[in-house]
Amino acid sequence: MKSYFNEAHFLIENLTKRNQTVLFVANALVDIQSGYFLYDDELYPCTLSQLASETGFHESTISRTLNNKYYSFNGEVYPLKQLLVSQTASGDSSDSIKKAIVELVDSEDKEHPLSDNQILKKLEELELHCSRRVIVKYRQQLNIPSSTKRRILLK
Repeated sequence: MKSYFNEAHFLIENLTKRNQTVLFVANALVDIQSGYFLYDDELYPCTLSQLASETGFHESTISRTLNNKYYSFNGEVYPLKQLLVSQTASGDSSDSIKKAIVELVDSEDKEHPLSDNQILKKLEELELHCSRRVIVKYRQQLNIPSSTKRRILLK
């Protein structure tokens, strides 16, 4: 009976420790992305290594902790890993660049859509710096077709 009690105690201790780790890491991530939750801002660049250094856990622990964990926001459910956002070489958030691309494409002239090079120039005017290759990558991730396929011919 004593061995069963010890096994149960061990299991409960480990579950408690796991829950504390999840809560600690999620709170740190929400702290970093507070502007997103409070003001609907872009997600701030945050990587596993940055989160690991802030929390004191190893990157692999952070990754395993966030894997298959979700949060509810505005009636929608999202994976916690979605709050981890890479940054470009210039330090801009990939999320801010993606939002800017969507806004530029939504507001473009449908008869003369913006090419990837034109999008690049407009982003640089907004002080968002990336390469044309990155624009192509993000455009494909956002399911935005190329300029030739977006062109609408009006009769």
